[in-house]
Amino acid sequence: MKKAIVNVQNKDNRCFAYALLSALHLAKLNSNRVKMYDKFFAQYPELQELEYPVKLDSLQAVELKIG
Repeated sequence: MKKAIVNVQNKDNRCFAYALLSALHLAKLNSNRVKMYDKFFAQYPELQELEYPVKLDSLQAVELKIG
């Protein structure tokens, strides 16, 4: 409802993926926790194929597949 950025607290390099997943799948509670979004990784195989941390030249491939 606030239209704010969610800062998902993760301990790996998949910050980019969690940022996308938090925007695509809104969590009502505990939106900053990784466990709220881990279940959605299987729906987006292109996120699993990325090399993390994501480089700028990799964004276009993700944009075309998810967007």
